[in-house]
Amino acid sequence: MFLYYIRGPPVKRKKQVRIFPLTTASVCCNLLTLRRVENLIAALWLYFAHYNFVRIHTSLRVTPAMAANATDHVWSMEELLNAGARS
Repeated sequence: MFLYYIRGPPVKRKKQVRIFPLTTASVCCNLLTLRRVENLIAALWLYFAHYNFVRIHTSLRVTPAMAANATDHVWSMEELLNAGARS
């Protein structure tokens, strides 16, 4: 129950629920959205890994991973992608 104020005492109103039939189009749309979200997450992981392990920062003069002693060398993109494929 939701309470709405209309110039005075609260008025109780039932929640309106719309039930949509599960159609093939809605299932396909949901699966495509799920794939887009999974691809977005994978792209963000790749971006952050490149930022931390491959890209040399001018202010640090090394990669952030090297500055944090997580690695001892600058990774190549091939090494980064192979490390991701192993896990």
